[in-house]
Amino acid sequence: MRTGAAIFFSVLLLSVACAYGGEADLESGITDPSLGPPYFGEAREIPAFGPLEGVRVRVQTKQMPLPVFVETDHDGRFRLQGFPKRVDPATVEFACDLEGYKLVNLTARRVSGAKNAPTEVECLFEKQ
Repeated sequence: MRTGAAIFFSVLLLSVACAYGGEADLESGITDPSLGPPYFGEAREIPAFGPLEGVRVRVQTKQMPLPVFVETDHDGRFRLQGFPKRVDPATVEFACDLEGYKLVNLTARRVSGAKNAPTEVECLFEKQ
């Protein structure tokens, strides 16, 4: 019985260590304590709502002189780490562009009222 109990507790301790280790890695990769809340979103083609790859998303705020550009991936999604904490997320402006498509609607909203809540952006396009 001692061997079975020892194996059980070893497996239990290993699984707990892996769970906490993975969680720490995930958190450190997602958030940087020196930055404000992140921005994420997607670009879709209507009426089918299929994902659009290569959409150029411009993110700009008056507190920073130059815009930041990101492109959507093959799933039509993008993610951008937050700006320095001195930047108010309410002052951040977005624009989306893709050659051969017309932007129909751009929506940006904070996902909650929490201070560090991320902002979600949705860009809807139709073919020209």
